[in-house]
Amino acid sequence: MRSARRIRRDFALDQPEDEAYLREVCQLVGGMPLALELSAGWVDMLSLADIVAELRAGIDILDSDLDTAEQRQGSIRACV
Repeated sequence: MRSARRIRRDFALDQPEDEAYLREVCQLVGGMPLALELSAGWVDMLSLADIVAELRAGIDILDSDLDTAEQRQGSIRACV
């Protein structure tokens, strides 16, 4: 939640199913802090349901193309 609120200050679990989606995000990324941070980075563009759907399809959503991110911080694949 804190990571998501850093991206979008008004982020809240508004829908009844949002808590379940948040738990699933945590499960899909194995609770890895970097993966959670990268997942949270999408809350300004995607709903939690959409983030879950992307994660179910694979971890490619967690790649970052930010020039300011170090390789080890920008890609979950670089960590694993």
